[in-house]
Amino acid sequence: MWGRMLQSLKDSTRSSLETALFLKRGPKSFPNTSRAFIFSLLIPLLLIPLQIPIARVDPELSSYTLGILLVVLSYRILISTAFFLGGVWLLTWPLERKDRFYQFGTAYNWLGLVSYLLLLPYAGLILSGAYSAEELGYFLLLLIFIMLAITSFTAKHTLNVHWVVAILICVGALLADFLAAIMIGGLGSGGS
Repeated sequence: MWGRMLQSLKDSTRSSLETALFLKRGPKSFPNTSRAFIFSLLIPLLLIPLQIPIARVDPELSSYTLGILLVVLSYRILISTAFFLGGVWLLTWPLERKDRFYQFGTAYNWLGLVSYLLLLPYAGLILSGAYSAEELGYFLLLLIFIMLAITSFTAKHTLNVHWVVAILICVGALLADFLAAIMIGGLGSGGS
């Protein structure tokens, strides 16, 4: 059992990296099962504590204590993931792609590792004092664009949809993140 689980972790990590390199076999190699999808939901949860140093870069989040920051990040990630994957699941019905949703959802959750790895240099440069967040603003935008491109690529090849639909799905991911941030009072609007 442990050997099979370890092999699954290895295969999913490899598939995530292949997807980040825009290799078609990457997103297609994720399993299309409800079990794999449910297991992949642990990835965003396990990444929450690792994201605390990155979140400290954000001036709004840096003022929170460690406990509150953990709750805020958890809430933000859970809401964002639920809105986004729920929206994609609803979208798969009229597109007649609901049989491919589990593969997309599994791949999307595992891509959280890629997103985390992409943000490490950004956070490292700021936390080291080498640059300010304002100075690296364009770098952050580039990282966000790369993750959106990877999300579109994943949607295209797991859901087997046209590029226009894949791009709209990645815009949905961005909107879900913004909505979750606004709901907790981030992005300079709403909340206290």
